[in-house]
Amino acid sequence: MISWAAYHASQQGVRPPEDLNVAHTSLLPLFHDKAHSVAMIRHLMDIVKTAVGVLNPGQIPALTCDQPLYTLAKQIQ
Repeated sequence: MISWAAYHASQQGVRPPEDLNVAHTSLLPLFHDKAHSVAMIRHLMDIVKTAVGVLNPGQIPALTCDQPLYTLAKQIQ
């Protein structure tokens, strides 16, 4: 799959500079389950760890959440 902007840039002949650093990004899916369950937070931690390992090997995963979920996440950690 290619983004709309990338498709039209390729049609216009626009080329990026050779020394351009590429940013690896990913969009994670939304979950149907409630976020405040211990099982869901643990699953999310595993998903984020796997995704970061694929996109940027060696990088330490970072997870942000609000205060009640943070408390549960720290207990799981």
